[in-house]
Amino acid sequence: MPPKEARRTSPYTQPHAPPVGRKYNPDPIYGNGGSYMMGKGYLLNIIALYEFVCGSGKYDEPIELVYDDKIRFKYTQLQMAKVLYDQFTAPVDEGGSDLTPGIDCEVGKVFPWCVSVGGLGMKMIDKIHNTSYQTSYYRWLDWAKQNLVGGAKGSDGPYEWASIYYDRDIPYNMNGPKHQIPGNWFCCAYQYWPDDQNLARRLYAGAKKKFMVKEPDGSAHINFPPELGGGEDLVGFGAAAACAWEFGDFDTHAQLMTWANTRYQPTAKEGEFYYQFGLDEPWPRG
Repeated sequence: MPPKEARRTSPYTQPHAPPVGRKYNPDPIYGNGGSYMMGKGYLLNIIALYEFVCGSGKYDEPIELVYDDKIRFKYTQLQMAKVLYDQFTAPVDEGGSDLTPGIDCEVGKVFPWCVSVGGLGMKMIDKIHNTSYQTSYYRWLDWAKQNLVGGAKGSDGPYEWASIYYDRDIPYNMNGPKHQIPGNWFCCAYQYWPDDQNLARRLYAGAKKKFMVKEPDGSAHINFPPELGGGEDLVGFGAAAACAWEFGDFDTHAQLMTWANTRYQPTAKEGEFYYQFGLDEPWPRG
């Protein structure tokens, strides 16, 4: 008798951690009452930045978000911020999953990298419109400091681990040795900075200790840990350079830029500057 084929199920429609289950909701802002942060958080941040830089109230008017020919949604940026506020302060999502760990990107998995982007979007909305939506984000930030970073020696020491995500359904904290990704550390540090500089500095210091490799020529680069192969992390490198500059760590910034300017193919062409990273492609990567 042939083996019985495993039946594939989707966590959106089938309970994957009883009694929690999710029915698919195409609304990219509401998102099951606590999901889709990777979409709505980044969108809010981008359109708030647009208004802050350009002075245009374009996104104070409803934006049409298209799912298909029949299903569409309309939100203003203030309405988006209100949804985030409501979900950050709610006890559970519509499926009964605890929202204290934050709004997830998908299927219950909360990425601090993304939640902090949503928090920054709310911060900018508050500055532009004199609102107070970001106050809801601080509940999550307080929880994150107790659960998504740790291992420090002393109350102000550098952290030894940081979570890549927290699954609030199971629950499960992905913070083991194979889960330590430089880009996550440095990006989170950069994004925490406007709201908690002590948290940002401790995360940044821990990331430098774990991932920064100094060379005899005075340069430095950012590598994955041995558990992940030890190769260079270019996302982590870019975020580390941004942190170093923003945090006033100019010696580290100079070390990183020495590495970039000798190894990442800096190119000035047709009025633009970018790095080619040895990819031999006809378009810039950054």
